[in-house]
Amino acid sequence: MNEFENEIEVHGVKVNVNYYYSKGEPMVMYYSDGSGHPGEPPSVEIQAVGVGDVDIYELLSADMLDYIEQKIIELHD
Repeated sequence: MNEFENEIEVHGVKVNVNYYYSKGEPMVMYYSDGSGHPGEPPSVEIQAVGVGDVDIYELLSADMLDYIEQKIIELHD
């Protein structure tokens, strides 16, 4: 996972997000030995969500954090 910091807009409010991002791994149907790999989707691990100098991570609901994670994945696509 790589560490990033980006400013994104969430419902009209610009926030700074510190996070780790992994692009995932593609699916492999079959290796030469007959095995395969189901793949792995992109993942985000949010470390902090800031507005100005204030970290509001603890104030956000699980649904809002999921929304921010989706916005970050879209940013990296």
